[in-house]
Formats: sequence, C-alpha cells, structure tokens
Amino acid sequence: MDKSTYWRHHNVVSGVFDISISNGAIGQFITFLQELKCISLMAGEVPLEIVLYFVNLQPSGGIPTSADSNRERVRMLASIARALLSIEDVVNLVDVNVNLAEVLQGQLVWPSVNSLTNRSFNYDTTLRVAKLWEQGGVQRFCPDFDFARRVSSVIERHSKNGAIISLHLKCIHGLAEGNSNADLNTWRQIISLVSTLRPSDTFFLVGDEESNCSFLDLPNVVVAKSIGLSIADQLVLILKSSLFLGMMSGFSVVAIFGDAPYIIFKNPDHHRVEMDRELSKDGGFPFSVASQLIYRILEADLFLEELVEKIVSILSDN
Repeated sequence: MDKSTYWRHHNVVSGVFDISISNGAIGQFITFLQELKCISLMAGEVPLEIVLYFVNLQPSGGIPTSADSNRERVRMLASIARALLSIEDVVNLVDVNVNLAEVLQGQLVWPSVNSLTNRSFNYDTTLRVAKLWEQGGVQRFCPDFDFARRVSSVIERHSKNGAIISLHLKCIHGLAEGNSNADLNTWRQIISLVSTLRPSDTFFLVGDEESNCSFLDLPNVVVAKSIGLSIADQLVLILKSSLFLGMMSGFSVVAIFGDAPYIIFKNPDHHRVEMDRELSKDGGFPFSVASQLIYRILEADLFLEELVEKIVSILSDN
C-alpha cells in the first residue's frame, strides 16, 4: 500500500511538534504545518489536529523574547496554526513523560511515534515537503479568513495605494558561526531607491527586531509590531504581500510556502551542505516558481542597481 492510499484510510491526521527538539522555532513550526497540509491534501483533506510535545524549554533565537515562558510560546504557536491552517483547537499539550504510543494509538501520526520516541526527527528541513510535492502536490498556505480580514484592514489604514512589500531584516545578538544579520545600511539604500522609483508602495518591516525602528525616518516604511500586528498577523501579512524581501529566517519560511514572489538572502557559508540538498539546480526550491528567488550571497555583495531593477520588475508584473 503506497503512502497516499494509507493516508486515505484515516479520518484525522495528528501532527506532533516536539518543542523540546525544535526549541519552538517559528520556521520549523511553519515547515511542520506545511507538511501537515500536504498530508491532509493527499488523504482527501481530512481534519488536522496538533499535539504540542515539550519539556524544559529554553528561550530560542527563533522565538521573540516576549515568548520566553512555555505558556506564551504555546499560545504563539497555537495562534500561528490558526492563522495558517484555520485550526482552532491546538490544546493537546502532552508532557514528554507521557507514553505517546498510548495517547495516539490508532491515529495517523506525523511524524511517526518511533521517530518522536527516539528523538530522531529533524523539523528543520524542506526535503520532506519537496517529496510530498512530488507525490501529491503542495497546497500552499492560504490565511485564515478572520486573520486575513483583520490584517487587510490594518494594511489599508497604514499603506499608500501601491504595492505591499514585507521585509524581514534579521538582527539577533549572539548568532551561531556562519550565520549573519542583515546589513542595515545596504537595506536603507535598497528601500530608498525602490521608494524613489515607486513612491506609492509601502514597506512593512516584520519581526521583533529593535533595529526595525531605525527605518522609521524613511517615508514609505511601517513597523508591523508598532501598529499592533502579532507574530501570527505578520505571517499573514507576508502571505498577502506583493513581494517578500529579506533574510532566510523563520519569517521567510512562510513566504517560501506561499504564492507571493520573494527575494531571500542566505549566507553562503551557513548550512551550506543542507542548502545544497534542498535547493534545485536552478537555485530555488523544487516547489517554487520563477518569481520566488533565493540568493546565496550577502546582500552587500550584490550590485544594488541590479537588485532594485529586479524588485521593480517583479512588482510591475504583479
């Protein structure tokens, strides 16, 4: 029996996210949700439930500092699940000492109970999404109706009448070796050049970085957090944008699984082997389209005029 047939013999898919392995990183959780969405599609769009599985969490660089406690982190992940998959009840909090095999007996579980018990599952990869895409197609994220309506209302109040550009400029203290923060001076130049050519467009800076506020002197910039948008709201904002720009990060992952164009920069020395495996020969993900671009260079190493020309071209075509 192939996997597609196997999945169709179940009425519910139970997705288990082990926060104690992933540290509750936003990008890993979004990738996990995309896997669940693919599996649900192949199983005939069966309902999904999410089990959050955790023990002794430590604050993670992938989670804003306002979510250091277990309860706040769980609340954030639940909100993201509602925003991206319209799942209302993410309340199945299972302590690591509980026997998962007994709790989930008879259910279709993703990932397998064995991989969860052995703590061998890696949430930080898009390879499974690529494989699921080959088997049955990727059903891209479509934001929850209520979230989309609220975010659209906020966008309308704070933007001009042009394109919406979401931008995440990663700026984290104590990054791991090989990782890199955004070059803020380069991005100031990019925003200024694009704004000169397209004065009706609006840049929405997403994320929790304090450095976002340093861009508020530019006329076309809005800081999403400052106008009351939660992390889940900001992910919906990215999905509703005309273009996503910025660094490879948790926020960029939702763009990767969305329909909108994107230009994402990845430090070429960070996760080099993993990225070689995940990206296709043309440099993009196997499930991406022509206007969804990954640049494995530092943004300061790119000829600015060339990048601005590409941004303007993408925006003009959408």
